[in-house]
Amino acid sequence: MKRIKDPEKRIVLTAILSLMVNILYAVGNLYLGFYQRSYWFITAGAYYVVLATMRFTAVMAAGKSRAEQNYILKFSGIMLLFMSWVLSGSVYLSIRYDVAKIMHEIVMITIATYAFTKITLAIINLIKVRRFNSPALSTLRSISLADGVVSIYSLQRSMLVSFKGMTAENIKLMNILTGTGVWLIVLTISVIMIMKSKRSKNG
Repeated sequence: MKRIKDPEKRIVLTAILSLMVNILYAVGNLYLGFYQRSYWFITAGAYYVVLATMRFTAVMAAGKSRAEQNYILKFSGIMLLFMSWVLSGSVYLSIRYDVAKIMHEIVMITIATYAFTKITLAIINLIKVRRFNSPALSTLRSISLADGVVSIYSLQRSMLVSFKGMTAENIKLMNILTGTGVWLIVLTISVIMIMKSKRSKNG
């Protein structure tokens, strides 16, 4: 398989693969939500629908005019702002109904490795993408960062119930603190994207 040397094309290709995963997760969660009448799965499905929509618009904007890319940056920021409130609902449901599932240690270690790798790469790539001065690529990396942060919260919920050592009260407190922190981070990313789109338009 020929390696793609253009870094911008690699970013777009990675985003397309992530988009496909998001669509599968959205369909799966919504199906389980309506089939089992579970508000948790419906909320999770809504989160992935918004995520897939943002990634799709950003991928479509790559290579277009700067004005169009800047519009997508603003649109994605607004969508991420909406997603932050969807996330707050997800956090509430996870704490209210204790939906975290116990998993085998090997499974948890694998998930943890994937989650931390994803958030680390998202941070590194967000820094690297600055040299391209591309609103579309900046949008894709901001979305990846938000997704990575949320995955860390999901990981924590499962880890706290899978590995013994904490009381139910402490687990609930940790989930509240981390969930609130993740919500604030996603909210901040959305505001930064909206403000960046305005500065780019005025500049």
